[in-house]
Amino acid sequence: TKWGVFGSNFCKQIVFDDCIISRTDAHCGVRDYTIRNSVIGWQGTNTIGFGEMLLENTTCYCDHMIGFRYDYGCTWRGDIIIRNCSWLPRTEKRAVFRGSNDGTHDFGYDCYMPNVSIDGLTVLEDTADDTPLYIFNNYLGEDVCDSRAYMPIPPQWVSIKDIRTMRKIELCEKPELMAGTDYTFSGK
Repeated sequence: TKWGVFGSNFCKQIVFDDCIISRTDAHCGVRDYTIRNSVIGWQGTNTIGFGEMLLENTTCYCDHMIGFRYDYGCTWRGDIIIRNCSWLPRTEKRAVFRGSNDGTHDFGYDCYMPNVSIDGLTVLEDTADDTPLYIFNNYLGEDVCDSRAYMPIPPQWVSIKDIRTMRKIELCEKPELMAGTDYTFSGK
């Protein structure tokens, strides 16, 4: 009956099942992460880490489905699977994944954008406008200096199937960030 909050450092094999939670936040990283049959409130899921992350049969009421923490490099090394979920974005600028890493800071490790499989996502919204639904936001930002020695490594693949939205779907707000990514899209 109450909203919960979860924060972690260096945890592994976390499972949320049948939870109502305002946010989850993995500060220093997490390995293998599952959220299923749950409701996530306005602050969403914020994480960095590696392994497999599964978001399944879950409703999200937040700006993004999954945010990558900027203070640890905006990184997920592995696969993220979104299956049979609903999302009610709170802002006009919509991105399933949101992060911020301009590629100029050495975090002491390589930073990665995840491989992604989306199979069944309903975007709940009242109206359609010309703003696309992005899978990834422009995580480099607008003001990027010339030296980008530590840019996040883009995903190897992104597979999108069965997204229901009134918007045009685009892989990335800044397409050149995902130029080498194998992107497959089917159904809407």
